[in-house]
Amino acid sequence: MIANFNYRFSRLLVLMIGLVAFVAIAACTTTETVEVIKEVPVEKIVTKEVPVEVEKIIEKEVPVEVEKIVTKEVPVEVIKEVAVEKIKEISVPKEVLVVATATPDPNAGKVVSSGEVTAAISNVYFMNSSPRYCPACSVQARTGATEFLLTAVRDENGQIGIAPQIAESWTQSEDGTSWTEFKLREGIQFHGGYGEMTAKDVAFSWNDANPNIVADSVHDTGGAIGTILNEVEIIDDYTVRFNWKIYNGSTMLNYVTNFVEGIGILSKDFFDEVGADAMKEQLIGTGPFEMEKWVQHDGAYLNAVPDHWRKTAGVAKINILEVPEAATRKAMLQTGQAHIVGDLPLKDWTPLVAAGFKVAQEKKLGDTAFTMAGNYWETDNSDGEKFTSSEAGDALYLPVMEDKPWIGHPDDPEKYEKAKKVRTAMAMSIDRSALVDVITAGLGTVSHMPGIQNSDPLFKSEWEIPYDVAGAKALMEEAGYADGFDLEWWGGPSVATEDTVHEAIAAMWLKDLNINSTIDQQNYSSFRPTLVNRTNTKLLFSGGDAHVPVTWPRDLNASSISRPGGYNRAIEIPMFRDTYNKMAVELDEDKLKGYVEEYYDWNRDNLVWVGVYQQPQAALYNPGLIDSWDMVPEGKGVLGMMNSLENIKLKE
Repeated sequence: MIANFNYRFSRLLVLMIGLVAFVAIAACTTTETVEVIKEVPVEKIVTKEVPVEVEKIIEKEVPVEVEKIVTKEVPVEVIKEVAVEKIKEISVPKEVLVVATATPDPNAGKVVSSGEVTAAISNVYFMNSSPRYCPACSVQARTGATEFLLTAVRDENGQIGIAPQIAESWTQSEDGTSWTEFKLREGIQFHGGYGEMTAKDVAFSWNDANPNIVADSVHDTGGAIGTILNEVEIIDDYTVRFNWKIYNGSTMLNYVTNFVEGIGILSKDFFDEVGADAMKEQLIGTGPFEMEKWVQHDGAYLNAVPDHWRKTAGVAKINILEVPEAATRKAMLQTGQAHIVGDLPLKDWTPLVAAGFKVAQEKKLGDTAFTMAGNYWETDNSDGEKFTSSEAGDALYLPVMEDKPWIGHPDDPEKYEKAKKVRTAMAMSIDRSALVDVITAGLGTVSHMPGIQNSDPLFKSEWEIPYDVAGAKALMEEAGYADGFDLEWWGGPSVATEDTVHEAIAAMWLKDLNINSTIDQQNYSSFRPTLVNRTNTKLLFSGGDAHVPVTWPRDLNASSISRPGGYNRAIEIPMFRDTYNKMAVELDEDKLKGYVEEYYDWNRDNLVWVGVYQQPQAALYNPGLIDSWDMVPEGKGVLGMMNSLENIKLKE
């Protein structure tokens, strides 16, 4: 569904009551030791209606009692400045890692506590047991229904490390990068009576997600896994070997733990019984919660597993409701209908915290940046194979370079230069400071380049993008677009129910550059195939990883590396591909810093990926209902920034 808006930017300016801060981050782990891995007023936008055939969106109505809000200036409690943690650099291990030994949880084996928790988030995505057909496995991983080989934890200083979960130990090859063997715990049981988890289940879960092994895999980590990993081998019933194509200091934390997009272990016996398609109907994992049911656009409903091997949950039932409207989620928290809410606009945080609600323990730095979609410049892959296929989705598909003002291939110098001027004009006409004030309620910071904070020692002032409307207009005239043009964004269903950065930027572009924006509201599950298949030309927000070390490899998702089957930012840039490949194998810190500089020098000149602002992300909860909630480190920010739901303890 395509939105035709009276854009709401003119009413986005909110009363600035004060800067908000987070509650201090506390360490949360059951391990004894860990190894640290180190308004302007604007004219309304009149947009054309573009009929498209998309998935029907059914919105869930949640009756709530909401008081009429009268805006007035009142004194409030001001929370101190936001402290967003940045992970320390991680070095590639050269020998067998000395790892934490998990301490048995004192509650394991006890009767499940009574009680029920309701959470409200904007989107519950998909929940299923089929690795190959799991485009949101990183979301379902946060529910506690599945578990991982390793887990992310914090040490006593709050630094992030890794520790065993269903693997009790692991060893590295002599060179530290060729392979890793994981020794599995014995006796871990799958839900639903599907027996003991063994090496065959680990190998199945990883290999079935790998598009180089299962061609039609759409697993959300599949593109990356196919890049870094060959087939997982079964050594014996409780040992598996991962044969790495690429291994570096971030591999374990990024892909083997629950920190970003690690792969939860699913049942091979369930696959053998019902097949890949039928596995989409039910989620069978080993976690502290068992999925009772998942209903698209409604919610996910989970029950605690009695006598769980690792952690018997503190509550008997978790209901995660999909509530697209931010105002409704907020009201549910205020009225006690929800214990936890996620995905709330930052402007709601200050009054909610002042009213006694709490920001959850774990938070991350969100990176709001958008790509100039449709700039598919690569004509061959990392192995030098030419893209010759005309079938979208093929590993060797040659994307169509559509005739859009911001799209221009370097092989066509005239078009390339015009498109670069248009992209630069678009980037220069964004008032980032105003967006920070309005959209983030002053809690964010201006960003220019995705994936790096302005405060990073490697950040160069030359990478800043000035707010210069006059200069932007001149560039548009030079490029032949003085009268503007039409473009489309993908925004998702939330655009219909809350003020978004899409609308705010669209208002600026309409006012100053006569660029007329239409925003596609279709659900991500319907939109995602256009990213995987490299057919999308709608601008989209796709942030970098500003919360992790800037010398980690970047950026495989803006290149052909994630082919086939992997997520893509709707651009494929040879320079980004080559930078990732070099950084993925480089150990020298000075060389890595040099690659970072080259990467951002290039992007500042070409502006195919544009930073806007960076902002804190976290769930909020009601401490009148929840007594405590220890969480593991969070590096993805899905499921409303919730994780470790088994650790919730309700007020007695």
